[in-house]
Amino acid sequence: MRVFAFIQLGSSYRNIGRSVSAISALEEALALAPGDWAARIFYCLALYSAGEPAKALKAALSYILQDADSATQKRYGEVLRGYLSDLT
Repeated sequence: MRVFAFIQLGSSYRNIGRSVSAISALEEALALAPGDWAARIFYCLALYSAGEPAKALKAALSYILQDADSATQKRYGEVLRGYLSDLT
């Protein structure tokens, strides 16, 4: 249940313009549940709101690559990894 509390807290912080606090809360959520899709998405949104659009997109692409099935990996994995390297 703690992970949900951190996700909700992070989302609330982001909604009131406290992006740094949002990122911190969502990093706690990700530490508790690294694979939680809601924590991942809200973390990306918080990064974007904090003025870090490239970092947000990089995180989102990384999460997509981690969860993509093997057919998707074969078809798009190399291209997405190329985009990731362009963002660093």
